[in-house]
Amino acid sequence: MLKILKSLFSRKENEIDASSSSAPAIEKKSVTEYFQEELDLCPFIKKECHSIVIKHLSHELSLIKTDNKLTAEEKKSIGINPRQAITKELVAVLTEEGLKLKYPKGVLADIYNKASCEKSWDDQFIKALESNFVNSFVLKNAGTNEHCKFCLSKFDQEMRLTTQVLKSFHDNCKCNPYKKSYINPVIKF
Repeated sequence: MLKILKSLFSRKENEIDASSSSAPAIEKKSVTEYFQEELDLCPFIKKECHSIVIKHLSHELSLIKTDNKLTAEEKKSIGINPRQAITKELVAVLTEEGLKLKYPKGVLADIYNKASCEKSWDDQFIKALESNFVNSFVLKNAGTNEHCKFCLSKFDQEMRLTTQVLKSFHDNCKCNPYKKSYINPVIKF
């Protein structure tokens, strides 16, 4: 009985879709790798401070919640709103462009959210790709209207689940600051 169930739920080599077998395997990346990718693209964080920011994003230390806050005079001298609570540690990792932002602390939140969402999206895609019952999916709106043209054009269309499709989303999705959609696997028994 166990052999029969196992044969029903396991995928044989000759049953694997040719489009997915010819495609390169997708490796799961750590969240730190996603943080690093986002930091490499971010013009608001100094390159030499990436390791410190990764520690902040990984909750090993805090650049925002310290007692080392700038005084009102220091904030005025560098052009930051004196009403905002900004730490010297945060100022030390920001570029001049980052200091000119209306809300400099938001840079770290955007990097964290984008990297976390990308990782979650990729992990769910890979999980569906490795499933025996899922060969396609439908892209769904997560309830916001903040999507790029590429994602808007793909909503509610059934798409094949392949590594090429994932690469297409990586190359073409321009949702800002991060994806606000999810994949809904089409399960077939």
